[in-house]
Amino acid sequence: MKAMLFRCLLAALLAFGTTVPAFATKDRLSDYDSTASGNEDVGGVNIQGTAPASNMDDGLREIMSHIADNFASDTIASATTTDIGAKSAHALTVTGTTTITGFGTVKAGTVKFLTFSGALTLTHNATSLILPGSLDITTVAGDTAVMRSEGSGNWRCISYQRVTRPPGGRRLATTAGLTGSQVTVTDIPSWVTEFDVTLDAVSTDGSGVVIIQIGDAGGIETTGYLGGVGNIFASSAANGFNTTGIQLPTASPTAMRYGTLTFRLVSRASNRWSISGIVFDSANSAMGVVGSIKSLSAPLDRIQITTADAFDGGTMHLAW
Repeated sequence: MKAMLFRCLLAALLAFGTTVPAFATKDRLSDYDSTASGNEDVGGVNIQGTAPASNMDDGLREIMSHIADNFASDTIASATTTDIGAKSAHALTVTGTTTITGFGTVKAGTVKFLTFSGALTLTHNATSLILPGSLDITTVAGDTAVMRSEGSGNWRCISYQRVTRPPGGRRLATTAGLTGSQVTVTDIPSWVTEFDVTLDAVSTDGSGVVIIQIGDAGGIETTGYLGGVGNIFASSAANGFNTTGIQLPTASPTAMRYGTLTFRLVSRASNRWSISGIVFDSANSAMGVVGSIKSLSAPLDRIQITTADAFDGGTMHLAW
C-alpha cells in the first residue's frame, strides 16, 4: 500500500514539474511580455515560481537561444503578406518578385532589417505599410530597408537605402560626350524622382534646333510635350512652342550652350514630369528659359539629346 502511494505521489510531482500552462509560449524575443508576471514560460518551459529548479536552467538556455536567434540572419520568400514578424532573426533577406502589401502581425516596436534580392513592389498604404513619400517602391537587388511594427499588422519604413544611390544627397551619375546627331542615356534608375541635366559647351555644326527627349522601356517619346523656349537678352533669337521635345535656344554654328535643366516627377500615377531651367547661348549672349511637361507610359529610364545637324563638341552630365 505504501509503495503504491509513493508511486502515485512521484507521478504527480513529475507531472507537475513538466506540465506547461495553457498560455501562448514565448518562442522569440518579440513574444516576451513587458509585464514581468506575463512571462510564465520560455519556449514552452514553465518558469513559474512553483516550477522545479531544472526548469529554470532550461529556461535560461531558451533565453540564450532566443537572443542568438535575434542576432542571426535568415531568408523569407516574398508574398502578398510577407510575415517577417514570424521570423526570429533581426536581419532578413527577402527573395522573389511578388508584390508585398503587408508584413504580418507582431508586437509594436519590433524592428526588422531587410535586404531585397530582386525586383519587387512594396505597395504604400497610409495605415498598414507606410513608405517614405507615401509612394510605392520598386526594389533593386541589394536595396535595404528598416521596418518597424506599429502593432495590429501595421508597419512603417523608417529607412530605405538604394544600393545604387550614395548617401548624402545628389551625386554626378553619368556623363555623355556629344557626337553624331543624337546621344541617348538609358540607365536612369526607375526610383529616380528628380534629376538634373547639365549642358557644358554643347555645340553643333549647324543652326538647327537642339531638343532633349525622355522615354521609358518602350523607347524615347517624340510627341506629347507641352512647352517651349523663350530667349531673353538676345540680339536675335527664336522663341516658340515645341511638342516633339524640350527645345534649347536656337544658336549659330559657333555658339556653345551652357546650363542646367531640372527634371521632376510630379505624378507617379501618370509618370508626368515637369522640366525647367535656363540655358546660356554664348554666341548671341542669350539666356534661354526652357520649360515643358511630359507624361510617359511607364517609369522614366532614359533621356536623349538630338539635333537636326551634328554635335561637334560638349558634354551632357546627369546627376540624381
